[in-house]
Amino acid sequence: MRQLGLSGHLRRVAAMLDTTYRVRCADGEVLALRVGGTLPIRRPGALMAEALWLESLQGRPEFTVPEILFSLGADPVLIFEDRMDRPRGVMAVRCLRGRQSHQVHSQPRQG
Repeated sequence: MRQLGLSGHLRRVAAMLDTTYRVRCADGEVLALRVGGTLPIRRPGALMAEALWLESLQGRPEFTVPEILFSLGADPVLIFEDRMDRPRGVMAVRCLRGRQSHQVHSQPRQG
């Protein structure tokens, strides 16, 4: 989080192809921090494509999408290497008001 210029309480809220964390910042703002997975289909380029897609929908009245935080310059995705030297992408967005985060489930929901 420090590399993104963020500080606060971090809680994992979803884990599938990517892992999503809710960040409650010291100033009260709530963010979502997406960490790209390690499968070939979720390399940093996939997270970058998602970020660019979200950015392209900003300002269109028919869509409500989270605002991407550009914490470290022009790119919406920070790329780093994890402990096993695998490239991972990280993207931070402002949470949408009135929307609940997905919860991590250990078993599939019964429908």
